[in-house]
Amino acid sequence: MNIILFAYYSCYPVIGGGSEVISNLTRVFKERGHDVFIITERESLDIPRRGIIEGAEVLRCKFPVWSRHPADVIKFLLFLPLTVIQLRKILNKFQPDVINVHVLCRYSVYPLFLSYLVKVPFIISIHGADVIEYPNLSLLDLKVTQAWYKRAKFVTSCSQWLLEKAKKVLPEIQNKSLTVENGVNLQEFDQAKPFEHPRPFIFSLGRFIKRKGFDILIRAFRHTIDQIDGLDLIIAGDGLERSRHEQLIEELGMQNRVYLLGYTERTVTASLFRGCEFFVLPSLWEPFGIVNLEAMASKKAIVATRVGGVLEFVRDGINGIFVQPGNIEELSRAIVHLYVNQDMREDMGSRGRKIVEERYSWEHIADNFLEVYQKVLHDTN
Repeated sequence: MNIILFAYYSCYPVIGGGSEVISNLTRVFKERGHDVFIITERESLDIPRRGIIEGAEVLRCKFPVWSRHPADVIKFLLFLPLTVIQLRKILNKFQPDVINVHVLCRYSVYPLFLSYLVKVPFIISIHGADVIEYPNLSLLDLKVTQAWYKRAKFVTSCSQWLLEKAKKVLPEIQNKSLTVENGVNLQEFDQAKPFEHPRPFIFSLGRFIKRKGFDILIRAFRHTIDQIDGLDLIIAGDGLERSRHEQLIEELGMQNRVYLLGYTERTVTASLFRGCEFFVLPSLWEPFGIVNLEAMASKKAIVATRVGGVLEFVRDGINGIFVQPGNIEELSRAIVHLYVNQDMREDMGSRGRKIVEERYSWEHIADNFLEVYQKVLHDTN
């Protein structure tokens, strides 16, 4: 089968859960004998226009979008036909059987126009913001999104929570959608060596954006160190709000207890998971939370907020502890409780690993996607 993956801001070197989805699906698809071509946004001119990811060719395109500024409108109107023609040539050469668009956004108007020109089934995979932001879309964005959901042969969602939200605002997907969750590469964490740090540490990971709740975690950790001596907090990841969090750490006088590592290579990230006492994800909302799976693969207990798709695989008292999002005091108490109960967190870590092995290996998840592709091809024929 020839498969094209459209990935908005979800492809290496852009780092995040989306890039993990695309790279791991590509890896397993190739192992299963399928051919894959990836089309993604070219976020910066410093990033090569073409490349290879997991043995698959990658094309990075600039996708100008409309705005209220006349210059942006003109740029969009010029680029749209040129880009669609370019993509049409690539499809003619690659001859895809299916095209899987991951995350609907403003740039999705480009593959939307393409869908009218080629007789290839399109599948949409929703991952979070593409559904959460739906009620706030402009009239034009709304029309594009509605057109997409009508044209799509099938829709997958990374969590049941997200799918139920989508069905409430998109009744047209009721009979052509299901949940295909994200996964984790178990071997990546099995091979990692524990990260070396002078003191025991808890770990968190993600982009520095408001919904990740890192400011809540930092404030909660300030309460924690009043009760626990010798425990540090390490947060890996980058983003627009990183400098604000560095300022918060300085204001709270925790420069020697909280460490922001910025972007870390995957080998270092896996080592951080292996070396931490346990993992904390303080998100205000989360459609899935793939980093929790990575903690579970590393046999680590989790402190997580009771939000979104996280509830579908982190189980309170089984492989983690839930707290309410935004509650600084409750988060601090959970961190202290888990740290002082070593046997509890080790048991939770072992249970979490078993859950991942049974349901969330990328081999299992990729096969679920392939079943969707086969179903669509069968129904189309």
